Amino acid sequence: MSMLILAVFLLVPCMAYGAEEMECAYMTVAPSSVSLDTGQYSDIFITVLDKNKSPITNHRIVAAVRNRPELIAVEPLEALTDETGKAIFRLKGLNDLEDWCPLEVFFTCKDREALMHIY
Repeated sequence: MSMLILAVFLLVPCMAYGAEEMECAYMTVAPSSVSLDTGQYSDIFITVLDKNKSPITNHRIVAAVRNRPELIAVEPLEALTDETGKAIFRLKGLNDLEDWCPLEVFFTCKDREALMHIY
């Protein structure tokens, strides 16, 4: 069955990992929605920018499925942003999710989170 993964497109403040002088002003999740069947994959892009909207490199992003993690796989669980400020995660539907939606995937930088809903 198809399900819709709906990401909440967030701009949230955070601090750069390991570089306290690099202040993170924006964190975004893209795409904002995708269709995913059981056994299929979807790549998710997290972008971290400073207050001047310049990319922050080597920023640690952590991913987690909070409710029913046995239904969605996220790989990797942690990633560092590249020179463009992006980190890439892959979601995979493991089981029939229709009865369990919405599910939530959180992407965290320091004390801030970007939330993606899976419908």
